[in-house]
Amino acid sequence: MEPLAETIDFGAVVSQITENVFQTMMGMEVRLVDTPFSPAGELITAVVSLAGTWKGAVLVECGLEGALLFTSRMLGVDLPMSLNDDVRDALGELANMVVGNLMSELPGVVSMSLPT
Repeated sequence: MEPLAETIDFGAVVSQITENVFQTMMGMEVRLVDTPFSPAGELITAVVSLAGTWKGAVLVECGLEGALLFTSRMLGVDLPMSLNDDVRDALGELANMVVGNLMSELPGVVSMSLPT
C-alpha cells in the first residue's frame, strides 16, 4: 500500500523565499538562528492560509517594534508610533508575498487566502 501523503521538508525553500522577500522589499538581511523566538511585549501575527492539495498556514510573527520597523521600511514612511492599519497591512503583505512565492514550489493545486 502506498502512503497517502508524502512528507517534504520545505524549510530551506521557505528560508530562501523569506530572505528574498525581506531583501527585496525592505533591504533587510535575514538569517536563520537556533534560538527560540521570544519577543518582549505585544506579539503581532499575520496569517495566510493554504487550501487544496496542501493545507496549512504561513505566519509572520514579530514583536511590535519589529512590525513598526518593517512597515517603515516597506512603505518608505517614518516609523509608525503605534499599531495601526498600515502596520497590519504591511505584515499581511509580507505573509502574502512569502506564500505567493511558496505556492510555485508546492505540488498539486493549492489556493491561498487573503492575509489576516
